Amino acid sequence: TRLTPRDMEYARQLGYAIKLLAIASDVEGGLELRVHPTLLSLNHPLASVSGPFNAIFVHGSSVGEVMFYGQGAGPLPTGSAMVADIIDVARNIRAKSTGRVACTCSQEKPARPIEELRTRYYLRTQVADRPGVLAAIAKVFGDEGVSLASVLQMAASGEAAEIVWLSHPAQEGQMRRSLKRIGALPEVHEISSCIRAEI
Repeated sequence: TRLTPRDMEYARQLGYAIKLLAIASDVEGGLELRVHPTLLSLNHPLASVSGPFNAIFVHGSSVGEVMFYGQGAGPLPTGSAMVADIIDVARNIRAKSTGRVACTCSQEKPARPIEELRTRYYLRTQVADRPGVLAAIAKVFGDEGVSLASVLQMAASGEAAEIVWLSHPAQEGQMRRSLKRIGALPEVHEISSCIRAEI
């Protein structure tokens, strides 16, 4: 994915922010683990995290939604983290131990293949500005079982048009097959970006 300022602007127009997220989910059959730019609703607490601040957003079966927020960059936060690590090492040496907190793990779960991931997608394409192009691309999505939530033509010059697509939840494998077929269509000049969405 080539994330550009244009994608950031389109996301804002559509009511979303784009954030770099590390996502871990305990799902049936294993763990979903991924790191990538992500569309988030502007109403989501993580959407407002910026600058040197980092956040961890947790959804637990008992506690509900919890967010931990604070500075993760800059001289003082970095220095504080380094001093804490040195103190930890010194305490371990004094206790003649390499780790004073025992592993709390009770299960081993496999990481699920990324192709099995089910999420929403934002897609930006450059296409020929002529009748039938939307239908040709929509047919590919339909053939692959990808349902569309919205389609927006953002710009057109008479020869080329820029179209943004938002999908309903779809499987990663379905989306990858769709992109391969769409990229081969003669009406499609370029697939400019494809970004997963946690909306």
